[in-house]
Amino acid sequence: MPSVSWSRGHYLRVSVFAAPSSIEDEAGGKIVEVKLGGGDGEVSDVHWSRVAYGSVSPFALLQSRKNAVSSLSKISMNSSPYDADW
Repeated sequence: MPSVSWSRGHYLRVSVFAAPSSIEDEAGGKIVEVKLGGGDGEVSDVHWSRVAYGSVSPFALLQSRKNAVSSLSKISMNSSPYDADW
């Protein structure tokens, strides 16, 4: 499941974790920190607003997909063909 969050300083942390495909497999994943900006380390207000507004759509999309996967996994774990509600 993906997770995107602000980290310390000018970093954006992107984490992706995968559940094991079988009991014998181990869970895996990767965490990447991306530095926003460069050069002298100063980020202008215009650049920050561009980053903030440009981040909203991708962040919302990732959160939406994460929530959808989470809700589907809860449904599949809790449902059984023998537990039908009548």
